[in-house]
Amino acid sequence: MAGVTTVTVVNPVWVIKTRLQLQGAAQTQAGAPGLRSEGGVAYRGSFDAFRQILREEGVRGFYKGLIPSIWGVSETAIQFVLYERLKSLLSSRHSQGVQGTDARGAQPPKQTELRNLEYIGAAASAKVVASCSTYPHEVIRTRLRERGASQIYHSAIHCVQRIWVEEGVRGLYGGLGTHLLRVVPNTAI
Repeated sequence: MAGVTTVTVVNPVWVIKTRLQLQGAAQTQAGAPGLRSEGGVAYRGSFDAFRQILREEGVRGFYKGLIPSIWGVSETAIQFVLYERLKSLLSSRHSQGVQGTDARGAQPPKQTELRNLEYIGAAASAKVVASCSTYPHEVIRTRLRERGASQIYHSAIHCVQRIWVEEGVRGLYGGLGTHLLRVVPNTAI
């Protein structure tokens, strides 16, 4: 519920960020600096983007891509469940590995604390699995946040269907490698 609440509250910020990032591509398509492919003037900053989105699309414009963002909450859930499971498996492996007695006949203490590399490995592994299993929501969310996306996609499901038909699985996983290069080290650290 915390994840759903968070993505709902911050979605307008992400819409503005995505629009500002994508306007460079739209300017290139238009063939002239400062123009969008639709022929309008580019956003001059965050506040200008906010005003234009509100004027052109209304409040609903700030919630483009919200459904895929909510789908994306599952990534965090998968990641944390898997991370805790991996830590538990590593810890139990340490406990089972402690056998025998020392030179005085005493049992050595059981190691319950994992080594730093084990924490990093568990975190990185959990993030890779979670990201790969849920990545299409990233693509869908970004496409729905593009300016003019409502003329192309009628809903998040329609977006998935259209990408699947026109681009196949490669379309749903476009940019995954770059995404992993960014999020896995961040999560591991």
